[in-house]
Amino acid sequence: MALTKEAYRALEDIVGARYLTEEAAVLEGYCFVWGNEMFFGDRFSPRPHAVILPGSTEEVQAIVKLCNRYAIEYKAHASGFCSAALAGPKGFLSIELRRMNRILEIDEKNMFAVIEPCVTAGELLLEAMKKGLRSYSGSSPTSSIVASATSYIGLSSSQISAGYGGRNPLGVEWVLPDGEILRLGSLGTGAGWFTGDGPGPSLRGIMRGHTGPSGGLGVITKAAVKLVPWYGPAKMETKGKPPSYTVDVPENFRVFTLIFPSREKLYEAFGLINEEAIAFACSRRGPFTMVAGMTGSNKEAWEIWKEGYFQKKCANSLALIMDASSRREMDYKEKVLEKILERTEGEMFPENAHGQSARFVHALTGQGGVKGVFRATGSFSTGANADEALVAMLKANEMGYEVKQTFGKRGVVLDDDDPTWLTATEENTSGAHQEFAVRYDPLDPQSIKGAAEIEAILGKLWLEKNIDIASFAGAFGLLAYGGKIHEMAGPKCLDYHIWMRKIKNAFDPNCVSESSYYIKPEEETSPQK
Repeated sequence: MALTKEAYRALEDIVGARYLTEEAAVLEGYCFVWGNEMFFGDRFSPRPHAVILPGSTEEVQAIVKLCNRYAIEYKAHASGFCSAALAGPKGFLSIELRRMNRILEIDEKNMFAVIEPCVTAGELLLEAMKKGLRSYSGSSPTSSIVASATSYIGLSSSQISAGYGGRNPLGVEWVLPDGEILRLGSLGTGAGWFTGDGPGPSLRGIMRGHTGPSGGLGVITKAAVKLVPWYGPAKMETKGKPPSYTVDVPENFRVFTLIFPSREKLYEAFGLINEEAIAFACSRRGPFTMVAGMTGSNKEAWEIWKEGYFQKKCANSLALIMDASSRREMDYKEKVLEKILERTEGEMFPENAHGQSARFVHALTGQGGVKGVFRATGSFSTGANADEALVAMLKANEMGYEVKQTFGKRGVVLDDDDPTWLTATEENTSGAHQEFAVRYDPLDPQSIKGAAEIEAILGKLWLEKNIDIASFAGAFGLLAYGGKIHEMAGPKCLDYHIWMRKIKNAFDPNCVSESSYYIKPEEETSPQK
């Protein structure tokens, strides 16, 4: 549905003609959405009514207020990576935040940065490194740190030391769905950006909860995020060409691939590494992802994979990166690691410098994960997610593998052995974040159907077995769209869906902040009822 001429002119008055368009060629660029074919049977979502590019909080506020006045649904996005950012059942006003891309402040003493939505993980990392600091890496170097911290899941390999995305926001500037501005924490009292809590009850749970509202609860225009110490050089030189470039691992770092005789031993070692706090990054990526991450093409990866060495030798492996502020600290961490390996019957895989560099680059930037999941088939899904105790993770891993293996052996999805990702979360020494990757061909209807079927089977299993219902309900999965999963999972988890809907109704009375991937307002009554 096109905007009325009156509404279009009013929006144009806010940002200027240059930053608003209804051009079909431009709108079409906002329709190709990763994963859309799994949800809707089509790789393309409906066109937005228009695309608008505000340049400030004041312009965002004016746009949102105007949307309330004219009953126009809107959704803001920064990196615009997936369905939750760009897709919906019908068109909406797409608020493109790429003009808001400034690092406003890096506070070295208090270790935080104040940034706008389109500051990427890579940009913030490079600037922070110059000051002996670093941020968490997000899902990739091009991902929005503000989105990860305030509005979506926000995971990274280095979160064991830098923090899960939802644990990183401090002061936040938030344009609410009705157009009012709310400044959280110390920012609201004029005391600066240093905390996102108080005075009084924290609102961070409403702002993002565990996995974030995915654009369904207004627009975050600025946020302060935590930084942590960086023990490497202020600048790193790369060698080669992307995506196969390498770096020299800094002298204050150690990179290991650890091999274990069983899944049980792997999960035990993972818990001990987390408990002893010796890791810069620690993750399990699956043998195929390891091969893909260290190679420059599918051909190169296939040549290594068909030899069978990695899936046999590295079926139960962890990538571990350790950093230290001194030689003495590194000596201590290495001794702790020796004890952990002794207890869990683990060993160090003799990886060459290129492989070590690949693991390091991925942990620092998240860059390797893109090669590992997209390149092989063109797309993937990770719907069966969970954040839970390791004993539950192990069971979930086994169930997921058994389901996917039957499809992989038939050639419906990529037969990539056990593809489970496992990443530590710093606030939970006995638990972790886990995702089960399914690599499918987005151009093959049978492959798409198979991937969707896997997700549906695993979703049913997760609910039946009570595997971290709260996390699964917000995960990127087949049932997340439209809030259906909340109706299924809510009764199993303190009826949280009722409270989510109350929040949505209270904060967005005119239902204009598009919330297909958050929760719908009070359900409509059909004509038959």
